[in-house]
Amino acid sequence: MFSLFGPQKKQIRYKYDFNSLFAGYQIVSVSLGSNQEICCLGVDHSPELTDGMFPPSATEKHHQYKITILTEYQTQTLMLPNQRWNYHFVQPAGNDEFLVVSARSHKYKDDSYDCNGKVFSINGELKREFLLGDGIQDLAVNSDGTIWTSYFDEGVFGNYGWDKPVGSAGLLAWNMAGEKRFAYDGEAGTIEDCYALNAANDHDTWFYFYSDFHLVRLTDFRVTANYECPIQGSDGFAVYDQWFLFRGGYGKRDVYTLFSLSDKGRLVKKKELVFVDQAGSPITASQVYCRGRYMLLLDKYILYLIDLKELV
Repeated sequence: MFSLFGPQKKQIRYKYDFNSLFAGYQIVSVSLGSNQEICCLGVDHSPELTDGMFPPSATEKHHQYKITILTEYQTQTLMLPNQRWNYHFVQPAGNDEFLVVSARSHKYKDDSYDCNGKVFSINGELKREFLLGDGIQDLAVNSDGTIWTSYFDEGVFGNYGWDKPVGSAGLLAWNMAGEKRFAYDGEAGTIEDCYALNAANDHDTWFYFYSDFHLVRLTDFRVTANYECPIQGSDGFAVYDQWFLFRGGYGKRDVYTLFSLSDKGRLVKKKELVFVDQAGSPITASQVYCRGRYMLLLDKYILYLIDLKELV
């Protein structure tokens, strides 16, 4: 049952304080790697928006990026100076390599395009680059080297010169050479905007999409579950066994809704939560990233890690 008086408050402890580690940098993104390592991408100053609205794929001014990979045992740091690309995502790619990706890619009148997926060594050497398509909403790399990319509406329908957009399927998988392995075929409904992605492990990938809000499970690239979702407009979800935790929804950005799966295969709402810090103040996350049962929340420079298994 859920409260008649609104969401319940749930206190959580922070996982990391990035204030000193990223002093002088703006945090662009946080994510979890395939081994639950925490990945953080920062830039010395944010690239200006084109026409005050659109993030460019490349920039006039040079930027310096800082990448930090945190585990319980070590911290790896990679510096990328003198960059003119506008990066949005980073994931460990194995063999001491890192995949750094821009969400945007332009296609030009001469049919050339921006290669927005770039693989760097731990020393900052660019090893290879390839096209992952424009309009990337989310990114995950599995331990077997599979790259998952989901796309928002511009990536699905086309912009930035793409009459036939790479991301028209809404969800794609690639190998580490940038070769396409999988494109979602619309079996569980057409993706117009893939709101959230959860690459739980090397076999199971979940995604949640518009226009009809469905939650779908892929197992080894095959649809194995398809649920109508009672929540609209969420931007992230964690999954554990028969439990699901969704962040946000239209008009409820910092409310978290817990669902369980019924015997009839329906998502049943159990309760709504608002997470608060040790002082009792609500956590207002500017970023969310989910992988399996884990959910990362970034509030300014403070990072929180929620384990759905512990929550239920």
